[in-house]
Amino acid sequence: MTVEQAAQNNQTAGDRQLLAYGAKDRAVCDIPPTDVNSTVTLTCYFPADVSVNKKNFIVYHSVTTQAPVAVINATWYEGQYLFSLAPGFGLEGSQSDGRAFTFYILQVSKGHNGMYSCNPDGYHDGDIKGCELVLNKSGSESVDSHEQKGNSTDCSNHSKTTDIYFILFIIATVLSVCIPLVCLIFVLRR
Repeated sequence: MTVEQAAQNNQTAGDRQLLAYGAKDRAVCDIPPTDVNSTVTLTCYFPADVSVNKKNFIVYHSVTTQAPVAVINATWYEGQYLFSLAPGFGLEGSQSDGRAFTFYILQVSKGHNGMYSCNPDGYHDGDIKGCELVLNKSGSESVDSHEQKGNSTDCSNHSKTTDIYFILFIIATVLSVCIPLVCLIFVLRR
């Protein structure tokens, strides 16, 4: 990548951020176009600092043929956010600004195509503007894990497995918080 291309990419990202922050009363997100098997960022922008309001938020992924699925769940707990992330999703860097949270998606596949939305507690559909993950045409020759040239397979088992892992991850997160609290309550009652 040339210096000019990097500067253009930074300017584009900066323009998107200004546009997102310009949505004064709406939660918006941003995902730049990407290639199959690459890593891409997903940024949620909120009109107010959600950490001041201590609002939980959920990032949903949806495609037209299925109900939205929670891929990121942010819960405010004891002065900080705890994140439950679906497999393949991660938190990028430290999140010091409660108006913008950046996540990443590893090894983007065709299954990641679709709409994403950042939904803080208390917001309604009209208060939220989603964003779409679009794969670049140049990446269309790439083979992802669900489709091989001339031989496509059903991805529903992968989706069900991902949902099960995500549910197990949420249960483990809840238990890791609840068990110490139950022990503390038990000790305090004595």
